[in-house]
Amino acid sequence: PRIGPEVAQSIAQYFTDIESLIQWMRNPQRDSLVEIDGIGEKVSDIFFEGMNQRMSLIVDLLELIDVEAELPSASGRFDGMTFCVTGSLSASRKEIQAMIQSQGGKTVGSVSKNLDVLVAGEKAGSKLEKASNLSIEIWDEEKLMKELAAKTETVTGSMGAQPTLFDY
Repeated sequence: PRIGPEVAQSIAQYFTDIESLIQWMRNPQRDSLVEIDGIGEKVSDIFFEGMNQRMSLIVDLLELIDVEAELPSASGRFDGMTFCVTGSLSASRKEIQAMIQSQGGKTVGSVSKNLDVLVAGEKAGSKLEKASNLSIEIWDEEKLMKELAAKTETVTGSMGAQPTLFDY
C-alpha cells in the first residue's frame, strides 16, 4: 500500500512470518517500524493504514492459503553491507540489486549515514553528492563487478568453481 519495493522488503524482513505481522496489526506499536532503516513515521503510518484497510481480506485469504516463511537470505561477500545503486549502468538497476543481494548485501533506494556503498553509474546526481558529503564508499560498476568476480572465484566445491545464476 503506497510503499516502494525496498521498503516492502525491509518490512518483510522485520516481520519474519505472517503470524508476527498479524499479531502486530492486532496490537500495533507504530514506533517499532521506525526502527527499520529507511522507515520514518510517515511511512509507518501509511503502512499501518494500508494494512488496516486490508486486514479482513488478509485474514480471509489466510484461511484459504498456506503462507510459508521465506528462506533465509543469501549469504556471501556482502553480508551485513548496505548498498544503494544509482545512475545509468550497463545492466538494469534491478539486475544489479539482485547481484548484490545474491551475495548477502542489502539494497536501499536512498543515501543515509547507514549506507556502506553507493554504486554510481553515469549521471548519478544528488545521491552521489550526498554520499560524498557523508564519506560513504563509492564504487563504479567496474569495481562492483570485480568484487562480485572475487566472490565467484572463492566459491568452490568438489568439482571446482561453481557458477552462479549471473554467470549464464
